[in-house]
Amino acid sequence: MTRSFNAIGQGAFYVEKFQGDKSITIVYDCGSNSKRILHKRIEENFAKDEEIHAVYISHFDNDHVNGLEKLISHCHIRKIFIPFLDESEKSLLLSFLIMKDVGKKSFNLKSIQDSFLYKFIENPDFLLNSQLDIQVIKVKVSSDSHDPEPKRFNILENIPSSVASGTEFYIDCVEGLKWLYIPYNFQYEERGEQFRSALLEILQIIPSPCNWVQLIQSKSNLIVEIKELFKSLAIEGDINSNSMVVYSGLSKMEKDNRSDFNLEYDYIKHCHLCTPVHEKKEKVGCLYTGDYDASENWEDLKLHYQTYWESIGVLQVPHHGSLLSHHKDIVNCKLDFAVISAGAKRPHGHPHEEVIVDFCNARIPWFLVTENSYSKLDFKIYLA
Repeated sequence: MTRSFNAIGQGAFYVEKFQGDKSITIVYDCGSNSKRILHKRIEENFAKDEEIHAVYISHFDNDHVNGLEKLISHCHIRKIFIPFLDESEKSLLLSFLIMKDVGKKSFNLKSIQDSFLYKFIENPDFLLNSQLDIQVIKVKVSSDSHDPEPKRFNILENIPSSVASGTEFYIDCVEGLKWLYIPYNFQYEERGEQFRSALLEILQIIPSPCNWVQLIQSKSNLIVEIKELFKSLAIEGDINSNSMVVYSGLSKMEKDNRSDFNLEYDYIKHCHLCTPVHEKKEKVGCLYTGDYDASENWEDLKLHYQTYWESIGVLQVPHHGSLLSHHKDIVNCKLDFAVISAGAKRPHGHPHEEVIVDFCNARIPWFLVTENSYSKLDFKIYLA
């Protein structure tokens, strides 16, 4: 299996490809601040109409999802997993998509509402009903407790349209051995609460999609008020309250039951100064965290992934190495590698120096994957 952290800068586009009797491909997130570079990376990774069996989307911020439309048009995608959104959360996200462009010369309400991302948030099942025939599976918000006996599905077979967090999706990668993908949809309301309160102050409601035309026509000073709102709140990035984390790897039980089991890594930096490095490692699991807020909720993550925690060797560092999403205990996880995706010029100050210092002090090898092609990182995992 090859696990690739693609060079797309500020964003996330990670690919796992299994080679065997049947090739199986899984993607986690597909977005970047540079759509041009992201589209190039998609075409580098996949031949036209190549099959992708599952795509996991952590949340709906542009730099995690704005390449999905290109990925769908270029490849044949079977399933897309997304965090479940209730109607109130949908309305808030759609309002944000509209309001962040209000006041721009290019602002066009109909164009926004016709965009792929707007339609995908409003009704993700339109992909299933279209000629694309892509099944969209919503992962429900995680509960406070860990389920000791989660449901398990073959990722290649039929899956219900809505599943619980912690559901295990497996691939038969080696005879008698299953590779697991385990998503948890974490929700933290405070991320959107500031925007929600300000929106209610201006409009007295959280508008539904059909209300926006009427609102803009009826309130002559609405655009000015919205521009002032964004200026006063200094809103940046997204207001998503959801972040879906995914574990990719083996269950500890299945690994312990294999006496003939052997794990080996090759990791390759795509630079003329770097040669492939070959090491034997027991922990080939990876935790993809998206923009998870570890600063306040690191223990939640450990609780829900307690069964797999000792199998995690690679961590995608939360939120591009942001200090605001960092927790000091991250470096105490006995990781083999940490990977950060961020822009080469650090437009948002990511990764933060304190985050890097923590990994260095813990002697955890860390890699910065930027938009520069030579920074791409591949892990080749041999299952024997």
